[in-house]
Amino acid sequence: MARALEANGAKVYILGRRKDKLDEAAATALHGNIFPLQCDVTSKSSLQSVATHIEAETGYVNLVIANSGIQGPNYSELLPGKDGKVPDIQEVQRVLWGPSMEQLAEVYNINVTGVYYTAIAFLDLLDKGNQRGNVQQTSQVLVTSSIGAFYRAWPQAGMAYTTSKAAVTHLTKSLASYLIQYRIRVNAIAPGSKITARVSLGYEKS
Repeated sequence: MARALEANGAKVYILGRRKDKLDEAAATALHGNIFPLQCDVTSKSSLQSVATHIEAETGYVNLVIANSGIQGPNYSELLPGKDGKVPDIQEVQRVLWGPSMEQLAEVYNINVTGVYYTAIAFLDLLDKGNQRGNVQQTSQVLVTSSIGAFYRAWPQAGMAYTTSKAAVTHLTKSLASYLIQYRIRVNAIAPGSKITARVSLGYEKS
């Protein structure tokens, strides 16, 4: 997304924790207009620091893409075996009980809370983007959800991931309702995966 936006004339700031990866991405810019900024979306002070930097350097933004996400624990062990046999309830309990509370909390912290604070950190700059009127459309927050938000059972992804994506999908709707009066749009995309065409409810089709 960053490369596509930059190739079409946008000045793009990319945020992330790993400077080496950010620098690699910035190096792919067609016009030299991708700027890497280290940021931890689970830290309000980190987000505020980046927002302050962008305000001082550019003064506004037209679009914020909240793209943070991790998978967390998966439950592939619960898939039927080649013989079609499904695990018994004791095995199901063992697998579902296995992850620590901290593992699940980390998924929600990055996939939901991080998205929330990323959007909120840039509201003033998005409003300034509307005031500037340099593009035809009004300012927007674009959230990356997932097709997993609509899966009831997807063992390969795990429940922490799918429920976090369901949560961030609803968060998108809530933010959109709160911010519509300020002419700030909030939308989500729900990408599939390369295996979507041959997976149904987490079970591979022949």
